[in-house]
Amino acid sequence: MSKIRNTISNDTPKKPSTQPVLRARVTPRQKAEALAIAARCGLKEADYVRARCLGYEPRLRITEEQEQKLDTLSACRSDMVNFLHAMYKMTKAEKEQMFHHVPNMLQWMKAVNNIAQACKEFITEVQGRDCPPSNRGKKSEQQSSNTKSK
Repeated sequence: MSKIRNTISNDTPKKPSTQPVLRARVTPRQKAEALAIAARCGLKEADYVRARCLGYEPRLRITEEQEQKLDTLSACRSDMVNFLHAMYKMTKAEKEQMFHHVPNMLQWMKAVNNIAQACKEFITEVQGRDCPPSNRGKKSEQQSSNTKSK
């Protein structure tokens, strides 16, 4: 009895062993920064570089500190909405009494100003983080020139 061997023929075409490659010369500092940004975006180095080459700007993951700031902003928004609803329930006389009491209004305006400043700083921080390294300075210059022209 002869044994029949099942041999698998390797007739399927092989994929090329090398893929097209793009190369760029960077300083060690630039490479380290690109690797750090890729890690903060949750991407591998190749995926991050590929995305940037194709014009995409991968979003950085939110940090725990920023998550806490977002929670605080959400709570502030809730407080403002609750305050607004409470004002709707007030009579005209009660509103006049509240708004004509200067010490309370000054205290309220300072508190609102602090919240608005914190919001502005947080938004500026997040916008700066999401810019690629080559555009970070340009974005802040554009914002300051836009404010000057208004």
